[in-house]
Amino acid sequence: MKDKKILFILGSKSDHKYFAPVEEMLRETGISYELKFLSAHRNTVELVEFCQSEGNNYSSIVAAAGFSAALPGLVASLVNIPVIGVPISSSPIKIDSLFSMIEMPKGVPLAVVSYDKTGFQNSVLLSLRIMGDLEKYEAFKKRVLG
Repeated sequence: MKDKKILFILGSKSDHKYFAPVEEMLRETGISYELKFLSAHRNTVELVEFCQSEGNNYSSIVAAAGFSAALPGLVASLVNIPVIGVPISSSPIKIDSLFSMIEMPKGVPLAVVSYDKTGFQNSVLLSLRIMGDLEKYEAFKKRVLG
């Protein structure tokens, strides 16, 4: 199996405010992760090249985006590992990012969790379940539930 590392791809640096509290929890619980900022719209070529060359080297990928939220679906179409989408509620409509993620075509599986900070927390828990790392799952869940 690959190194047990979760890759987080955020579509914008402004989305980091939702991830920052979860990032602290990741460090405190010793969960291995990497963070990248790549937009499906502004960094398309770089995103595609990265996913094709490095994307399958992780246990799972969490991709977060707001508005049209094409990022998680594009990533899911480029890799052969689990991808989890986190909708960001940054647009005035708020629900558009969720709809963008749940309307994937057949053959492109994408798991979707809740919005913002809670979505990031649940994406970590789901990633740990996928990895089968129940010890870190329990430790992280304990931190989430306070």
